[in-house]
Amino acid sequence: MATTVCVTGATGFLGSWVVKEALDAGFTVHGTTRSETSGEFLRKLDGAEDRLKLFAGCDLMKEGSFDEAIKGCSVVIHTASPFFMNFDDSGREKLVEPALQGTKTVLEACVAAGVQKVVLTSSTAAVYMLYGAKPADSHFTEDDWSPADLLEEKKNYYCLSKVLAERHAWEIASKDGCPFKLSVMNPTMIYGPILPGQDNPRLHTSMYNLFKYFGTPSIKQQSSALVDVRDVAHAHVVAAKMDLDWAGWGKRNLLVACTPMVAEVVEALRASSKVSDDRKAELPSEVDPEIPPPVAGAPPPHKTLMNTERSTKPTSEGGLGIKYIGLQQMVDDTYDSLVANKLDNEEKYTLTK
Repeated sequence: MATTVCVTGATGFLGSWVVKEALDAGFTVHGTTRSETSGEFLRKLDGAEDRLKLFAGCDLMKEGSFDEAIKGCSVVIHTASPFFMNFDDSGREKLVEPALQGTKTVLEACVAAGVQKVVLTSSTAAVYMLYGAKPADSHFTEDDWSPADLLEEKKNYYCLSKVLAERHAWEIASKDGCPFKLSVMNPTMIYGPILPGQDNPRLHTSMYNLFKYFGTPSIKQQSSALVDVRDVAHAHVVAAKMDLDWAGWGKRNLLVACTPMVAEVVEALRASSKVSDDRKAELPSEVDPEIPPPVAGAPPPHKTLMNTERSTKPTSEGGLGIKYIGLQQMVDDTYDSLVANKLDNEEKYTLTK
């Protein structure tokens, strides 16, 4: 395969797996990074010596900084976007502006370069942050959107950033003369292992989420939603490989492996051979009788229901053909990776990274 794909955010938790998946699929890869040294671990991947070129100095807030990386690429997979939770006024500057400007910077470069296909990473944050507005027995689908005005009111700036960035991407893709087809991926909270080989791996926000179950006094009566990083990376590259007449272009794709109740995640940790007995002793056993307020998905104590048919049906029918990794393997592999990378301590997490 001679096709060249640009992967933005190539050194990130998801982006690095996308690079691996793209190399395994035979693509030549242009990976964007902010610094020269941060991407060295990617050079150890199979196929990297001949088919990976890294472009440093790519900044979401700097127009033109992605132009050289995108030049000569027929496909762009845009994963780069800040991810951390922030509920004070600084969140607009730290989250919304980089996500929105980054989408504008990258997609305008795609237009100028005549890119044919763009696969964009959005999130279920742009889908199911409804604060209880949808009935508990409803299934969330790709037609659902988190309301921007409500997210603004709640100062939920991460979720607002995903809504505004994705909507802006669709606006660019719908303009007359836009050369590319767009496919959007909407993964939920991403678990799974860190790509091996990193000299200085970081504790990412999505993996940090696993620690909230340790040392808490009780189990919340609410649903979560999870997916494995390897499935998400695979979904992006599946779309990137599709011909221009694929029925999946112009569509969103919910990427959700399961929506377990918190109690189910806690039990998966308790059942895991990767978690030490000392750590298991920190897991809660009692159920919190207080029902949490509704935020994401179904209002507690109900289980969130997701229609993921589009992501699992065959590519010949406009789907992605994903066969999702299950909850227990996700929990096992995530925790095992944290221990292996000496990140099994929440103090290793830095909010602004």
